Amino acid sequence: MTVAVVYTTPWDNFLIARGVWGYGPGRILARVGYAPVSEYAFFGAQTVLTALWLSHLRADPPGASHRGRQTRTRERLLGVGLAGAIGVVGLWCLRSDPTFYLGAILTWAAPVLALQWAVGAPALLDRRRTVLLGVAVPTLYLSVVDRIAIHQGSGSCRRRTRPA
Repeated sequence: MTVAVVYTTPWDNFLIARGVWGYGPGRILARVGYAPVSEYAFFGAQTVLTALWLSHLRADPPGASHRGRQTRTRERLLGVGLAGAIGVVGLWCLRSDPTFYLGAILTWAAPVLALQWAVGAPALLDRRRTVLLGVAVPTLYLSVVDRIAIHQGSGSCRRRTRPA
């Protein structure tokens, strides 16, 4: 949870400072940097919720162990390469207001994906159904909850992402 908060804090503060989203008057109890304390709690809650959900899933059985070292190296390189491509697309998206937020997400996620694939590609592939379900369900749930909160005025997405 600490890693998630430390890694996400600069990204979140950058987006708030750039005006990607904001918070209505009287909606914030306290801030650390540009972000309300509730944002930091959200980073932690997302990590804990995902871990708890994943702990209740029935893990895929381990994959075939007959894959050789060369295959595992290829899997790692392919995953790291894909993560690099995601990062490049993210940087490209940062150049335009309509795609700025998408670019920020992709640029933020690329190093994490690269590290996961560099270290754990065989395990991720062997347990791909569990990994997919373990990430997709909490992400979908928290996206819906976040959207409801925005709709109720706790935060507001803005069209302008760059200061005038």
